[in-house]
Amino acid sequence: MSYSFERKGVFIGVVLLGIVALLFFVFSGPNDDIQAIEIAILKSNMNSHVEKVVYIERIDDVTLAIYDTPTGLAIGRLKESLLGWKWVTGTGYLEFNSGKDLSWIWSDLGNTKEPLPVYYGFISSPHIERVEIGRKHQAKKVATYRGKTIWFLIGKSTLGTEEIQGLTAEGEVLYSRLGNSR
Repeated sequence: MSYSFERKGVFIGVVLLGIVALLFFVFSGPNDDIQAIEIAILKSNMNSHVEKVVYIERIDDVTLAIYDTPTGLAIGRLKESLLGWKWVTGTGYLEFNSGKDLSWIWSDLGNTKEPLPVYYGFISSPHIERVEIGRKHQAKKVATYRGKTIWFLIGKSTLGTEEIQGLTAEGEVLYSRLGNSR
C-alpha cells in the first residue's frame, strides 16, 4: 500500500509543478521581460545602447517594443521563443528635442507575407489631447516619458500616407500633416 501512496504523491507533485510552470508562462507577459528585451535589442546591432524600454505591445505572436536610445525614441519588433527574445526588425528614431508639438514616424514592421504598419510618436504640446490617423483612427496614449506623452497605433495602410492630426479635447486641429515624413 505504501508504494501506491508514494507513487500517487510523486504524481500529484509533478502535476502541481507542471500547473505552476504553465501558469507562470501564461500569465507572464512581455512587461515581465523588459531586461531580456533590452538585451535582444542590444544584440541586434541596430542600436549600441538602450536607455529604457518605454512601452511593449503584444499583437498575436508579435511583440513591439518602443524604447529610448541616446539619439531618440525607436521601435522594434521582437519574437519570443523558448530560448528567449530575438530581434526581428526595427526603425529609425524620433529625436525628443525636435521642437514640434507632435512628432511621429511610420514604419511597416511586418514581413513580405503580412504587413504591420505602425505609427508612433510623442506629444510635446499640453494642448494636444488626442492623435488621429486618417481622420478616423484614434491613436492610444501608452506612456509618459521625459515629460512627453507617447502614442501608438497599428495603421490600416501600408503606405504611411494617412493624415496625422493632433487635436484638442474639443476637436480643434492644432497639428496636421500628410505624407510619410516627420
